[in-house]
Amino acid sequence: MFTKELICSYYAPGRSKNPMPHLLEILKIVEGAVSADHTKVAAYVEQLSLKMEADGDSKGADRLRSALAKSKFKEVTAAKVAPRLPVDSESRLALADEQIFESEEVKVFLSSTGEKQRMSSFDL
Repeated sequence: MFTKELICSYYAPGRSKNPMPHLLEILKIVEGAVSADHTKVAAYVEQLSLKMEADGDSKGADRLRSALAKSKFKEVTAAKVAPRLPVDSESRLALADEQIFESEEVKVFLSSTGEKQRMSSFDL
């Protein structure tokens, strides 16, 4: 429940009329984080940092930037760009199968010319 004192303290003299001046940027950062959109998060963190610097909070802006730089999120996003198997437009069933082999399971057969080229390429 909001009390009269709480509401008045938000709009006290000398205090910003907007109690959360950077709420839009914070919400966009949360949206990007929830949807695993690193580009969106990085863009809005930078925008929020610039606004905080303009408001005189350069220490807070630096902390935001360093938190983003330290994030391990970039390592996880590589899976996002992996190509998906093609699917049928009506039934949405896969049109191809994917099979992953271990490197020990794969045997490569080369012609004698190809084998010579491979050996000379790697100086073996």
